[in-house]
Amino acid sequence: MKIADIFKQQPVVDRSQQGTTQRAAQEKAAQEQQTGATSSSDTVTISSRARSFAAVSRVLAEDESARSARVQELKEQVDAGSFEVESEKVAESIVAFANDV
Repeated sequence: MKIADIFKQQPVVDRSQQGTTQRAAQEKAAQEQQTGATSSSDTVTISSRARSFAAVSRVLAEDESARSARVQELKEQVDAGSFEVESEKVAESIVAFANDV
């Protein structure tokens, strides 16, 4: 998976605490209406860019284990003398890269 493909996917939305936060806000608003008092509170908002960076970090972490296994496999093939270059795949990759640039 290319890193650029991650940004084409839907943005990552953390909904794990959304219901709890909304419920707490509703309860607080109801309490303020009953008492007639208002209070200020701090809030934290995570930008879409930060969520994108988090998604990229997760993908890279997952990809790292697969990558190291593939590197080990290739090393073993080179050491055994059984590694063969697939020239057609190399050419396709070069053309695809040139088209992306």
